Amino acid sequence: MKKNFIKTVGLVFTVYFLYACSPTAPTSQVPVGSTTPFSISGNVTYDWIPAKDSVTEGGVRLDYAAKAARPVRRAVVQAVDSSGNVVVSSSTDDLGNYTLSSIPGGSSVQVRVLSKSTVTSYTPDTTAPNFCSGANWDVRVVNNFTNNASSLTNPALRSQYAVTDSTFRSAAATGVNLLAGLTYASGYTLRAAAPFAMLDTIITQIELVCQSEANATFAKLYVNWSDQNTNASGNLYAGQIGTSHYTTEDHTGESSVGNLYILGKENTDTDEYDDHVMAHEFGHYLESKLYRSDSRGGSHSLGDSLDARVAFGEGFGNALSAMTFNDAVYVDTAGANQASGFILNMATAPTGDDKGIYSERAVQNFLWNLYDARDGTANSGSYDRIHNIFKNFQKTTPALTTVASFSAYYVQVYDKASEGIETLFNNAFDVSVNALCSGVCPGTGAVADLFDTNNDFSAAYGATGSAPKNYKQTTGTTFATNFWNLYFPLANGANTDANHMQIHAGGYTAGTFSNKYGNNRWYLYNVAGATTTLKFVATIGGVCTADIMDMFVYKNGVIVAGDFTSTGATAGCPDSSAALGAPLTAAASDKIIVVIQGNTTTTTSFDITVTP
Repeated sequence: MKKNFIKTVGLVFTVYFLYACSPTAPTSQVPVGSTTPFSISGNVTYDWIPAKDSVTEGGVRLDYAAKAARPVRRAVVQAVDSSGNVVVSSSTDDLGNYTLSSIPGGSSVQVRVLSKSTVTSYTPDTTAPNFCSGANWDVRVVNNFTNNASSLTNPALRSQYAVTDSTFRSAAATGVNLLAGLTYASGYTLRAAAPFAMLDTIITQIELVCQSEANATFAKLYVNWSDQNTNASGNLYAGQIGTSHYTTEDHTGESSVGNLYILGKENTDTDEYDDHVMAHEFGHYLESKLYRSDSRGGSHSLGDSLDARVAFGEGFGNALSAMTFNDAVYVDTAGANQASGFILNMATAPTGDDKGIYSERAVQNFLWNLYDARDGTANSGSYDRIHNIFKNFQKTTPALTTVASFSAYYVQVYDKASEGIETLFNNAFDVSVNALCSGVCPGTGAVADLFDTNNDFSAAYGATGSAPKNYKQTTGTTFATNFWNLYFPLANGANTDANHMQIHAGGYTAGTFSNKYGNNRWYLYNVAGATTTLKFVATIGGVCTADIMDMFVYKNGVIVAGDFTSTGATAGCPDSSAALGAPLTAAASDKIIVVIQGNTTTTTSFDITVTP
């Protein structure tokens, strides 16, 4: 999720008509009524506007004076007749060139290019990057501003952006070039380029993933953008998207496709040219569809002590944007004339209490450095190993997805000396890389300690012999060492209250603490023996009249049981894993994780009973 800091009617296509650079082919070239097939070829470009930073580029802004034409890569190109029927379809190459071949003789067609890239078993051309080979994807930039609630389940109501040549042709032609343009003086008068800019960013990210998996298959993705998309929250299909974000939606006939919603409201916040923002949100799509994320989302800012799942997801999104462009400075423009905003610098190391697995800044710095160290050249790296760990290890981990589980697998697979991870991990998270292994990490073949059974993190953050870390540094709230345990063990029977079994919201304001570290307690239950049924019940002493806390029970990243209603609580405020149905069935050696989330500022005492 982005930090807190075009129009159409109905089903009509949003089409920007632009004249081709070449004249209409003379009708004398092909006799009237000819059945000889013909071809049309040309080139497609879009206007690119760079988002400048305040580090070396003179201030955060969209720099309209630096507008430049870029090729529209791998986009669908069509020859359409006067009724809008597609006669022939092709796609642009990486230079923006296209050829529409074998158009039936006697046809009269226009050339149309869509802000859409649909590829089956991609064959690379001669233009770099060429990591993808055999890959599959379907990316569509569409207009979500429909004012139609049915758009939630029916994406066909969201019109496809396109640029169309104004000339109908019935004979062979070359040099039929199209430009998706942008015009800005004191305001926008043309924004045809915006959808193609977003599509181009995603093509770049697809190639990044292909560094490790050349034939990767990507789930269908809709990029929902409108020049009416603003930072008000409410009706997505009236442009009230809140912020640029990723979500899954079940569409009619398309279950669980990915959806990005991207800001576009002029003089408020536009993100189509904030390519790092786009890349960050695509990172959440990758987590959702290609990898896995257990993040619970929510509001977050640098300096927060976040639930470690949230810190990892947001830090990954930021770092991925830097990896995509080999540029450590993330830029988000906003405001009047798109001439203000903020930056995040992945190269900025965390300091003090911001060094920890709960820190978004620490995660993004660590992952960027891990990438950057792969080839020994500054601001250049390889995504291959990071992708491998995400796709083939982190995706199926019995642990929750955090930088701890990711790094434990990385050390196990690639050795703790790889990319200098031993130093990078300590610098970012203030704990030895040995915290990732059972005992001392021996090198290649290390045994990953996914649950920190040795409590190395709490020993470091509880800081025996020195000042302990503050839970939220602006309040100075500190706790005993075991407050920082990553997981707490659960045994059969009553697990009675101890001082680590507390929920604390620190100095966060009401409504913003649900995704913070101290507000979420994680418990690990190791299933022993044969297949069994399990029931978990968390009970607060005394009587309460509000929904004090919620329970989530995970098995390999899937919520399989829990109690997270908001209807209030009865005497004793019990939360039971049976609330979602029958008791949980678990097999021998399963690792079950119970997450207790607080819904109030402080809960100092609760017990958890396990009934096998």
